[in-house]
Amino acid sequence: MKLNKIALALAALVAAPVAFAHSPTTTPDLVVRISGASAQQGTLVKIAETMMVAGTIDVFYNDASGKDHRAVFGTMKPTGTLIGVLNTAIPASIGGKKVLIMDRAIGGSFYGVGPVARAQAIDAMKVDGSCTSSGSTFPSPSYYCGGTELQVSDGGVSDVEPGMFRGPNLPAGETALSAAELAVLDVASQNGVVMGIAVTNNYPYATISKAAVQSIMTGTYTDWSQVNASLSGPITLETRAAGSGTKSAANAFFLNAPCSTAGLPPQPAQGDPVNFSTYTVVENSGTGGVKAGLNSVYAKGQMGLGLVSLENTPSGSDNWKFVAIDGVAPTIANAVSGDYQFFVEQSMQWRSSTNGTAVGDVLNTFRTVSSDPAILSILPGVAATPFNYDPTYAAITLKGTRAAVSGPNTCQPLQLFY
Repeated sequence: MKLNKIALALAALVAAPVAFAHSPTTTPDLVVRISGASAQQGTLVKIAETMMVAGTIDVFYNDASGKDHRAVFGTMKPTGTLIGVLNTAIPASIGGKKVLIMDRAIGGSFYGVGPVARAQAIDAMKVDGSCTSSGSTFPSPSYYCGGTELQVSDGGVSDVEPGMFRGPNLPAGETALSAAELAVLDVASQNGVVMGIAVTNNYPYATISKAAVQSIMTGTYTDWSQVNASLSGPITLETRAAGSGTKSAANAFFLNAPCSTAGLPPQPAQGDPVNFSTYTVVENSGTGGVKAGLNSVYAKGQMGLGLVSLENTPSGSDNWKFVAIDGVAPTIANAVSGDYQFFVEQSMQWRSSTNGTAVGDVLNTFRTVSSDPAILSILPGVAATPFNYDPTYAAITLKGTRAAVSGPNTCQPLQLFY
């Protein structure tokens, strides 16, 4: 009898699926390439993880910071598995498959729009035997993959909708998408991304006025004494380069650009990006650069201001903090109520021709899961949109939207619905 029980136990072990993490040399069943917004880079990785079997996941960075490229490699949950309160089901085409989801953040949101619509190859992280072990395990990055290769992104993520990349939001050397190019994209909102104004820790106040931020961005305020008579010293603005969704959101909210012909242009890069001895504008390729820049400004004994999304929180070694705008703190609760309006509705898009393929099924599942209130409730700096209202998650569901009339539209006024 004991032998029979042992035999049955061994048989059960053999039959049960065994969870193993996947190294860079494991051949994936499917590779899905996403490019675009850096503001939500950490959140994107966490959302991908909800679709995969625990114990099978490895995370890869391009370097210790992972600010330019990241990837999640794991086995998808079984076909039909339901995720979140929206009950998103894992499609049969991807259930149980080893899927490598690549995320390029360098350059920001435009690279989740223009190159996606145009099927244009851009630099992507190369995951292969050249990757080196970090010595850590999930959820930390287990490998660093420093090589790159040209690849066409399957989908893109943008802090603002694709049509916003024109005028001051267009990277140098790029052209705005034509109506025909925009029409090839399948576009929908994912969630609300709350943006913030970050300042160096030596800024002594808990708030700054919207008008002051506008004036710093346009260059009419160049010294902190103009912000407050008790302050002095040159202002450094750690912003993002054109093409960034974070900068596009700030341009729309503070400068009404490119929403109106009366919108104001932001100042270009200028000044002293080493010692910050004069009014300085630094255009960073990613959010990581803004945070590092603020730390550098502080280290030089100067005061700076930067554009950073709320998913980013200062660590113990950082010397920057978020401040209120006109006395309204940058919190999820204030964004939900509509009192704090510096937020955007992130969009995800891909070429419509991708729909109906296994890659398209990963993208569709990813976009739906990333809009699920139950999933968003455990992620920092994001909120569900009113379209996915669930009373259990009312505390993290926006009462308002700028997408009610014609889909995602950052230029529309905010409208509250409950």
